[in-house]
Formats: sequence, C-alpha cells, structure tokens
Amino acid sequence: MILGQRLRSGCDIDELILYSRNLSIILFLITILVTFRNVLKDLFIIDFLINILNALLMSYNSDSLSLTFTMLTISFILFWLWICHMVITKTPHNHVYHLLFYWSRNVTVMYVIQWILIGWGMLIFGNQIQDLITVLILTISILILSHLITYLFLILKGSKNPKIVQNS
Repeated sequence: MILGQRLRSGCDIDELILYSRNLSIILFLITILVTFRNVLKDLFIIDFLINILNALLMSYNSDSLSLTFTMLTISFILFWLWICHMVITKTPHNHVYHLLFYWSRNVTVMYVIQWILIGWGMLIFGNQIQDLITVLILTISILILSHLITYLFLILKGSKNPKIVQNS
C-alpha cells in the first residue's frame, strides 16, 4: 500500500524501486541479526535492543507468523520488485508481459474467482490428500479457469477493454 501511494503521488519509479531494494537489504540484515542473536550475546547493547524488540514485537501464538518470517517475507518482496523492475526495463515487451499486466489490472476479480475455484476444488478433490503432480495440474487448471472466467466476467460486465494483449 505504501509503494502504491508513493507511485500515485508522482514519485519517480526508478528511485522508489532502488529505495525498496535498499530497504529489503536492511530488513534482511536486521532479521539475520535478530535470528542469530545468541551469537551476539557478548555485545550487551545489541542484546538489550533485541530483548526490547522481542518484548514488543515477538508476541505471537501458533496461529500467527513470527516477526522473523514476516520480515524475511517483506524483504523478499521488496527485493523481488527490484528484480522484476530490472527485467521489465531491460527486456523488450512481449506477450508474457501483456498477460501479466492484464492479470495485475484485474487482480481483485481474479483473486475472488481463484478462491471460489479453490474452495470448490477442495470439496471435490479433497484437502491435502493429492500427490504433487495432481496438485500441479489442479494449480495450472485453476489459473487457466480463473483467467477465462475473469475474461468472460469483464465482457459480460461491459468492460471498456477486456482484451488480453494491449498496445502499451
């Protein structure tokens, strides 16, 4: 949400992506320090700060994710955005990009449709009882069905431009 707000405010995308990359590296390093804090026990100030962080942020139960996992996930996403931006700006646009841009433009519709298909799929095929090949086939099938249903939904809704491939 923060990145989207910054982009909407007219911020330079290259500068924002570079900032995201730098932030991801800092978050990753902090996470490593927190994770391996026992190695750094000899340094009193670091241990003191980590204990404060633990008291404030590490209270979680078995139903929620740890701070370490959350920070690593955020770090990975910010770094992944930088990698994607580099790939997109350094390679010519192609049909794969157009498909990904289409899915991005219609992410909410696709998300809802995917979860309806997943929910019904679990009722039909069972939950966590399929082998790897079946799960891969079901995943690809759900992606294709989600795409087709989204496309049909946009046509029926009277969307101005439901085309998959557009000139950018």
